[in-house]
Amino acid sequence: MGKARARVEASRDMINQAAEFAYNDVERSGMLLSSEAKIRLQLAVSFAAEACAEAVRFVNDVVGTSSIRIGQPFERHFRDAHTLLQHSSKSSPRYGSAGRLMFGLENDWVWLSF
Repeated sequence: MGKARARVEASRDMINQAAEFAYNDVERSGMLLSSEAKIRLQLAVSFAAEACAEAVRFVNDVVGTSSIRIGQPFERHFRDAHTLLQHSSKSSPRYGSAGRLMFGLENDWVWLSF
C-alpha cells in the first residue's frame, strides 16, 4: 500500500507542478502554451497514468483472486486503470512525442501542436 500511495502522490505532484508551470507560462506571455509547458504537461499525464495503473496493480496483488471476478468492485478499477494506458493521449508513444519536442524535432502528436 505504501508503494501504491507513493506513486499516486508522485503523479499528483508532477501534474500539479506541470499545470502551475503552464498557467504561469500563459500568464507571463499572454499567449498560448510554450513547447516546454506542453512537454511538461504531456510527460506528467503519461507518467500519472502509468504510475496510477501500477499502484492499482500493487493493490490488486494484495486483494488476490477476488480481484479477477467480474462483479467485484476492484476488478472494474483494475480494468479501467489499465484501459486508460491505451488512450492515445496517455499511451507510451506520447513519451516519444514529448521527446521529439525536447530535441526540436517535428511534432507528431496533434494535441501538442496548439
